[in-house]
Amino acid sequence: MLTGNVDYLSKHGPTPVDELPCELTPQNRAQGLHFFEIHGHRGDVDRMGGTITRIAFLPKHDPDRVLRTFVNTNPQLVKHKTRRGLSQMIGDHGRQWKQAATEVLGDYYESTGGRGGGDRDSGETDECPFCGEEVLKGSLPDHLAGECSR
Repeated sequence: MLTGNVDYLSKHGPTPVDELPCELTPQNRAQGLHFFEIHGHRGDVDRMGGTITRIAFLPKHDPDRVLRTFVNTNPQLVKHKTRRGLSQMIGDHGRQWKQAATEVLGDYYESTGGRGGGDRDSGETDECPFCGEEVLKGSLPDHLAGECSR
């Protein structure tokens, strides 16, 4: 039998943790309940615009839907983080999240147009020719200088 939280997520989709109907238990995890969250560097809450609310989801939930719920629940992120910065933080969770960030974040940020943001804020990615990791367009030099696992 499914726990109340897992049953709730099955019916309602990704949900902020504080809106779940029951207390979280180890059984929830065993039944597939996962959390999506991001953290600021060195716990700097101010740079994130305040405390970030985790989103509970199940593996069957589409990452785009989870991410939309996350951004809608934490709108201060769009105000305090650049599209590039937020995309990188989300992308740290893996390729499927990086792709979801590319698809979803454009709906929350205005286009940079010709204002000098270049491709870096477009959310588009290129593949690093050395390690195969996806990096934001225009940020390959930074990636090669620091993060590349050549």
